[in-house]
Amino acid sequence: FAALDHVVRFSASVPWARERVPAVLVRMQSLPSMNSCGVQRIALDGGGGKIGKRMLGKAGYAFMSFDTCPGAALVTEGPEDALAALSRYRLPAWCAMSANGLARFPVLRHWHTLAVLADGDDAGRSAALDLAHRWRAAGRLVHMLDAPDGRDPNAMIEQVRHD
Repeated sequence: FAALDHVVRFSASVPWARERVPAVLVRMQSLPSMNSCGVQRIALDGGGGKIGKRMLGKAGYAFMSFDTCPGAALVTEGPEDALAALSRYRLPAWCAMSANGLARFPVLRHWHTLAVLADGDDAGRSAALDLAHRWRAAGRLVHMLDAPDGRDPNAMIEQVRHD
């Protein structure tokens, strides 16, 4: 994923609570301008496990794009899910940064097909259904994939990869 270094980077030390920890930094962008509007920090423990996530900047209408090719694409709630899906399915991947962002993800005029990978919780499923309804009403083809209860698409994709 070296081609993604303009969107995702690793830092060995970022502020987190009262300490400094390693983290993945994700550039947030606004639509339709694609201007930078913030950063999401995914804090990691010493073994590379996720401690948590925090956003800095204007997150209300923030998205992150791993590829902007027109046609077909997939969208997820979180960046880890989008990266896993990009790796697995080789489709342009976007993440909406939150369930609210997923529900508001706009219909993009150059896309005719969208795959929505929903988190396995009520907020994620509801947001994915809202998104699918708007895209279908605009005449677009939408495929839905729900993660099992309590799981997210990243965990589901990783399980399939190892089975």
